[in-house]
Order: sequence, then structure tokens, then C-alpha cells
Amino acid sequence: YTAEESQRYGNSGFGNACLTAYKVLAADQGTRYIQINFGGWDHHASIYEAMNLPRLSGFLDGGLSAMLTDLKSSGLLSETLVIAMGEFGRTTGRLTGQQGRDHFSQQFAMFAGAGVKGGRAIGATDSTGSNTTESGWSRERDVR
Repeated sequence: YTAEESQRYGNSGFGNACLTAYKVLAADQGTRYIQINFGGWDHHASIYEAMNLPRLSGFLDGGLSAMLTDLKSSGLLSETLVIAMGEFGRTTGRLTGQQGRDHFSQQFAMFAGAGVKGGRAIGATDSTGSNTTESGWSRERDVR
């Protein structure tokens, strides 16, 4: 890929991985599964300092949004399922003494493409985000 393409994807390791994933899918050589690991979200301290969550959120947004845009414009998004998720969430409310957030059992997953009906949220939390008010699935419990 070119430097210009890398820049459009956020010019980061994650962005370049998303760009590579798009290129592999566009090559149509039978790829069935691609996993991209982001790493580095474990902010128990200084979560809102510029080099932590704000910087990493930019990397995630740049790479993921460019990949989804390219998949959609090429027609590949209709046959490609994209899932973004983590293994745990982050506590809500006040920050810890180290100005961070601890692990939280509730989590988030995003699905796009492959016929997924977009523009919906499944489940709900209270106004603080700390308690599930509606699980959004038949087992009526948090997904952990």
C-alpha cells in the first residue's frame, strides 16, 4: 500500500492492519477470516492523558472507519462481517486514585456488514452506564 493510503487509515499499526485486511479481502483469493488485535486499552492510570485513551481512540476510529468506508464503496461490506469488541469494559463514575478506570464486566460489541441491520443499539444501561436495564437478548442477563 502507499503512504497516502496509510495516512488515510490513520498512519498507525492498527490502521495499517485494517488497510492490509481490506487489501486482502479486495484481492478475492478466498480469505475467510481476518483478526486484527489492537492491544493497549488497559488504562488503570492516567486514562485521559493525551497519549492514552484520546490517542488510541483516534487510531481505532481512523483505521476502522476507513476500512468500513472502503469495504462499502467496493461492495465488499455486504458480504463481510466486521466485529469490534473487547474482553471487558471499563468502570464508570469517578476515576481511581491513579486517574484511571478498572475492569468492568459489562462490555460492548459492534457488528457491521454482511446484512446486519445497522443503526440500532441492542440492550441498554442506566444513565451512568454502570447497570444493565435491558439485556437485549433472550437470556435476560449481561454478556460477559
